[in-house]
Amino acid sequence: MSNEFEKRIRKTSIKNLEDQGFKFTEKWPNLTFTISLKVDTALSISRVFYGPSPLAGYYDGYKKYITVLIKIDNNKLSKQVYERDFTGYFYNNFRPDIHRTISFTNFLLNDIPEVE
Repeated sequence: MSNEFEKRIRKTSIKNLEDQGFKFTEKWPNLTFTISLKVDTALSISRVFYGPSPLAGYYDGYKKYITVLIKIDNNKLSKQVYERDFTGYFYNNFRPDIHRTISFTNFLLNDIPEVE
C-alpha cells in the first residue's frame, strides 16, 4: 500500500473520531487508536469479478481481501479495551480500494462502544 493510502485513512479516521467527541493529541493521550490494514490473497484460483472499471469482467485469479483492524488501548490502565476487524474484497486498484477501506474504517469507528 502506498504512503498516500495511509495518509488518507489517517486523515479520515481522525476527522471521524473528532466528530464523535474524541480529541486528537500526540502528547499523553488517554486512549490510543490503532488502525491496521492487511491485504491477503486466497490460496486457490477462482472466478473473480473485477470492476467497476472500463475493463470490468470476470477472470480466473486469486481473490484478494483487505482486513481493517481497530484496536483501542487505555494508556492510564495500560490495557487494551477494544478490538474489532472487518474484511472485504480488495481490487488492487487505488480508487475503489481507498473508497472501500475508508468505508470499512468509518463503519468500525462508528461502531465503537463507550470506552474508558
